Amino acid sequence: MTATTLFGIEPASVHRTVLPNGLRVLIKPDFSAPVVAIVTFVSAGYFDETDDVVGIAHVLEHMYFKGTPSRGVGEIAKQTKSVGGYLNAATIYDHTSYYTVLPASGFTQGLEVQADAYSNSLIEADELARELEVIICDDEAEMIAEADRVASEHVQVMTRDPDVFLNGMKNYGSLFLGPRTNVAYGDKVIGTNHTLPTKKNARFTGGLWVGKFIKTCTYQKVLTDEASAKIGEVCSRLCVLEGFLAHAEQANVRVRRYGGRNVPYAQAAE
Repeated sequence: MTATTLFGIEPASVHRTVLPNGLRVLIKPDFSAPVVAIVTFVSAGYFDETDDVVGIAHVLEHMYFKGTPSRGVGEIAKQTKSVGGYLNAATIYDHTSYYTVLPASGFTQGLEVQADAYSNSLIEADELARELEVIICDDEAEMIAEADRVASEHVQVMTRDPDVFLNGMKNYGSLFLGPRTNVAYGDKVIGTNHTLPTKKNARFTGGLWVGKFIKTCTYQKVLTDEASAKIGEVCSRLCVLEGFLAHAEQANVRVRRYGGRNVPYAQAAE
């Protein structure tokens, strides 16, 4: 499958430049909407980790947002959002990507913020310790208490009986219950939304919708192998079209496992 058939992008429409420092810059003009996307790809991911630092690629991805000498903790996100932007990142097998989407009028500021974060990210001991924290609990009751204290926006539950957490937890944005479902399913196919409370705000509010002033909690649970495989096919195609190949692989794993199909890595389940 070529880049043209996969993303509908003609190679000739992409402008390529290599800066003196070796950084490769690709520019794809698109005037269909007054927005701009700034994406930085780093050629390092899970495959580059050694056994003694498993997970470090994802940890470093999070540290990217923790501030620079000129921007304190939270300022990178705050300044991006102040011009109407959105930022996020993803770590997969062979690379890590950091992306910002914002109104075209905020391009200069968005690029400057991302360049500062990429070049000057601080790895301070206290913030790194928070990212490395693993909480070991003795039983499910303690797990529920800790999960409610942390109040995460996305919570994947992979236990013998996920319904224990559905019935017990109170503070979360959305639950993803059992091995048949995942975050990508919730984001792309079975809902209910992707705008979920961060920074422990799940203690008093739920996901964004018309009734956002009433606390709501959502969850996803796929009940049969057949349903998981069927949803996975749809989710896989949507994710590949959007370039979310790691999300596509979440779906493809279920299509292979529950649908018995050999879907090539990072390709759409046709």
